[in-house]
Amino acid sequence: VRGLQGPGSGTNLLAGPYVLASTKHFLADGGTHEGRDQGDARISETELRDIHGAPYVPAIEQGVATVMVSFSSWNGTKMTGHKGMLTDVLKNRMNFGGFLVSDWNAHGQVEGCTNASCPKAVNAGLDMYMAPDSWKPLWHSLVAQVKSGEVPMARLDDAVARILRVKMRLGLFEAGKPSTRKYSGDWSLLGHADHRAVARDAVRKSLVLLKNNGSLLPVKAGAHVLVAGDAADDIGRQSGGWTLTWQGTGVKNDQFPGATSIWKGLHDAVTSTGGSAELVADGTFAKKPDVAIVVFGETPYAEFQGDLKTLQLRPELRKPYETMKKLKAQGIPVVAVMVTGRPLFMNPELNVADAFVVAWLPGSEGAGIADLLVQRKDRRAPYDFTGKLPVAWPATARADGPTLFPFGYGLTLAGGAAPWKPLSEDSEVPAEDAGNVYFAGGVPAASWSLQVYGDPADSTRITTVPAAAASGRVRVTAVDHVVQEGARRFAIDSGSAAVGLTTYAPLDLTRETNGDVMLVATLRVDAKPAGAVSFRMGNAAVRATAVEGAKPGDWVSYGVPLKCFAKGGANLGRVEAPFMLRSEGAFTFSLSRVALGTAADRVVACP
Repeated sequence: VRGLQGPGSGTNLLAGPYVLASTKHFLADGGTHEGRDQGDARISETELRDIHGAPYVPAIEQGVATVMVSFSSWNGTKMTGHKGMLTDVLKNRMNFGGFLVSDWNAHGQVEGCTNASCPKAVNAGLDMYMAPDSWKPLWHSLVAQVKSGEVPMARLDDAVARILRVKMRLGLFEAGKPSTRKYSGDWSLLGHADHRAVARDAVRKSLVLLKNNGSLLPVKAGAHVLVAGDAADDIGRQSGGWTLTWQGTGVKNDQFPGATSIWKGLHDAVTSTGGSAELVADGTFAKKPDVAIVVFGETPYAEFQGDLKTLQLRPELRKPYETMKKLKAQGIPVVAVMVTGRPLFMNPELNVADAFVVAWLPGSEGAGIADLLVQRKDRRAPYDFTGKLPVAWPATARADGPTLFPFGYGLTLAGGAAPWKPLSEDSEVPAEDAGNVYFAGGVPAASWSLQVYGDPADSTRITTVPAAAASGRVRVTAVDHVVQEGARRFAIDSGSAAVGLTTYAPLDLTRETNGDVMLVATLRVDAKPAGAVSFRMGNAAVRATAVEGAKPGDWVSYGVPLKCFAKGGANLGRVEAPFMLRSEGAFTFSLSRVALGTAADRVVACP
């Protein structure tokens, strides 16, 4: 708080030069059931106060000017509408004198409220709505509510006064336009060499070494190095969410001027020692390497999109594991470099790799990884590993499971390590629990059903194969994909028919619609369709021209943005069938997986 705002009693902050600080999210955003974003913290008041409330005491003592209220609930009550917490506790008992702001349209989630009207939030103590797209109707409704007395005038005056006091403390009214202030327009400060040096040093100091069998690291000078894995040359991937875009997805390397990918950092370090480097994502090398470095891990996410039911990578992100196994089978030493925002179950990867490095999210300075992995030009050892685990590393994929590496664990190059003992590769959780996965491995997730429809009144639940449906017009068989019988093949002989996934507990996908989340279906066209094909959700249909024109025989993941279905009239607050693929004529295809995600081979555009 002091770093952002200066002294707790400071004024005219913009001349400091300082900015306002925000402490968030009030309260227990990190204590929700199953770690669900925007979820419910089902905890006692003692735990709420002593654990989650603890940081707010020193923050308020140091004069923090704003507090952002959480989307989440405490024992079933949304914080944004909780007068006991916002007014009685935060403002009165904790003596917070700044203003309270909601999260993005969070007021619309308060019971009895909408994005356009929420007197309950203001009466609870909220001073500023964050209403990016509903501010005008919200203004009209609030004016009417004050005139009617539903929102007391004194409460409105208090909210306005709090906001004005903070702006006056900031010196906003005297500071002039942003374009006239100090540093404005000085583009030379963006990506300045001094700043990049600090960032690169932070990368070096944060990497954690979990395994180094046979002292494989550092890679010796003059070696031929293969760099593989789908995260090796992806600056957006190594930067994570909230990077250029909200979720950090859909960005390319050329959008990061001056940044260095992990591949580029490794290439430059290896060649500077007289060695050579080769980049092939799937590990298919032209020249047999002395060592392979496989970079893999999570794709970017922010907020709810990062929610996991279990502590493991989604299945489609584990392809580099197969690459590691393939390289090891050829006698090539493997260094695994994991890009991730958190520890996950990695026992199979830890077992197969000779060395395992947790890179977290190194951001723009991928060369900081090479600083620790590759011997320097003068043949001295590189910087040593000093990073330690900030939280325990799990031994299984269960959130409440045992610990493999404790908090504070981390090897050094100088310290050596005990001989590696193979780890159990049993995740101890069902594969379908890996996330928002509705269909995988040829079967629907628990509590889901695979259905074939001849018409709306003619549906057949597919539980075993081979099977026939739609009066015999559709035949269902098992086919191999990834694993034996890991997909289902649907042969529609004639007429229209559909394949869908249903559940008896309808889904609420409204929050997932507020972003770039897609319904992702992995399928193979086996015989081109004779008629139109569409993806459907509720009463919304999106024409699947990409499927209609696909080359038979190729497995492809197709992504349909949830926004497409919302625009088409689907009720995303109550989804009983999130996936349906309908064909208006003869069509044969195989289906392997259906899930929510942000990446797909082909994105189906909204009509």
